[in-house]
Order: sequence, then C-alpha cells, then structure tokens
Amino acid sequence: YGADCASTARTVTSKDEVYRASLEWSVTDDIMLYTTWGEGYRPGGLNRFCETRIPDGLGGQGNVNIGCAFESDILTAYELGFKSTLFDGRLRLNAAAFWQEWDDFQLSRLDTSISPITLTFNVGNAESNGVEFDFTSMITDNWTLSGAASFLDSTLTEDYRRSASSPEPDAPAGSRLPRVPELKWNLSTRYTFANEWFAQAAYMYTGDSYNDLFGGFRQLQGSYDVVNASFGLERSNWTAEVYVQNLTDERGDVWINDVNWDQRVTINQPRTIGFRWQQRF
Repeated sequence: YGADCASTARTVTSKDEVYRASLEWSVTDDIMLYTTWGEGYRPGGLNRFCETRIPDGLGGQGNVNIGCAFESDILTAYELGFKSTLFDGRLRLNAAAFWQEWDDFQLSRLDTSISPITLTFNVGNAESNGVEFDFTSMITDNWTLSGAASFLDSTLTEDYRRSASSPEPDAPAGSRLPRVPELKWNLSTRYTFANEWFAQAAYMYTGDSYNDLFGGFRQLQGSYDVVNASFGLERSNWTAEVYVQNLTDERGDVWINDVNWDQRVTINQPRTIGFRWQQRF
C-alpha cells in the first residue's frame, strides 16, 4: 500500500465541553411534555494506516491522500416530545421529533484499495432529522401488543470533495448518509395462558439504505423484514422457550461492500431454531 506504518511520533489533541438543557411539563398525572437541547462530541484521532508524506484532511476510494489525523466532530440536537400512560395504565404511548446538526462529520470507511483497515476522515457538515414513537398496550389481562417506528432523513448539507482539485463533488449536498434506513418499524405481541405458558411473535421492518457515500461505489440496499416467534413456559425464577428467529428465512442486505475487487454482501442472520433457558436468582 506504500504507507509509512512505522512512525510512532504522530500525536493529536482535541478537547471540548458539551452542554445539555431540558424542560418538562406535566400536563396531567398521565401526560408529560418535554423539550431538550444538547450537544455531543466525538474526539479526533489518528488513523493507524496513512500516508505521512501527504497533508492531512483528504481521503477516499482510489486516492492515497489519507490524512493521518482526523478532527473531532460536534453534534447539536433538539428534541420535542411527550410521554404518556393512558386508559388506567393499559396503554403507554411516547413520541418525539428531533433535529440534529453535525459539524465536520466523521465517516469511517473500509477500502482495501487504500488500506487493509478501516480509516476515519471528516466529510463536512451533515444533519439528521426525524420522528419516532413507541407504544405498549394491554389488550386483555393476558394479551399485550407493542410496537415502535422511526423515520430518519440523514444527509450531507454541503458538497464533499476528496481532493480540493476535484471539479465535481464526490458526495454532493443532499446525499443520504450510508447505512441509515429512512424507515424502521416493528410490532410484537404476547399471549399468556392461565397455566403460565406463553406464545409470542414479532415483526421487524428495515427500510432501504445506501452502502456508501461516494457515487461511484454507491448502491441502494433494499428493504427487508424479519419475523420471530417463540413458545414457552415462565415461572417465578425461570423461563424456558423454543424459538424461531427469521421464521421466513428472509435474506436482507445488511451491507454491500463494493470497494474491493470482488463484491461482498453481508446478510442478516438466516432462520435459526433453538431452545433458551433463563434462570433468575
């Protein structure tokens, strides 16, 4: 790869202070509204495999200009939501909307045409906005239903060029961030029989996402869904159950690695059947 891996003299220093503030209002004994403002911080660091003869700050597929150091990134987040317990405690319902702004967003990327290990570099500013909710309901004394959903819009907010001399951005503003599905949701239900036997099932949906940030290697990874089921017996200090994970044997693309000579696709866990014992002491 032609990089100098022997240098031990490289150092990087980063520090910051982060703050958080929140307000809560109990509308009733069962409903609470809240709003939150907060900051997040990830320190900078050093790539273990880099080209020390070329200035820091550049990076990407097919380009040996990998900076040894990457800078810290800063997150500013806003959230507005509510939490509630309704119908005499038989329904718990929560929801929130959030806005997140990243400065100097850190992107980690494995590209074996450059380096045998994952490298991290800054790709500029980004944002992630969305909504989420979850609920748990007791339909009867023996039957519960719960679920959750989230919608995310995570994008770059400025053009990113791997080299200052590039005529066109390698990732233009508005590009969706990699491996972030826009939509995810799930439902689960459980029925407990009078003799403490139970049956439960769950459905999980993962929406499509992109595998990479850069256009030449960017592919859309399709959506997929997974169904799990189990049947068992629960006592005061132990639980025994037979389970099936991924009942329909769905093969979804978790990550398409298309930056090497051969495409490699990581899929979700295939159908798995097993027995589980839990002992409580």
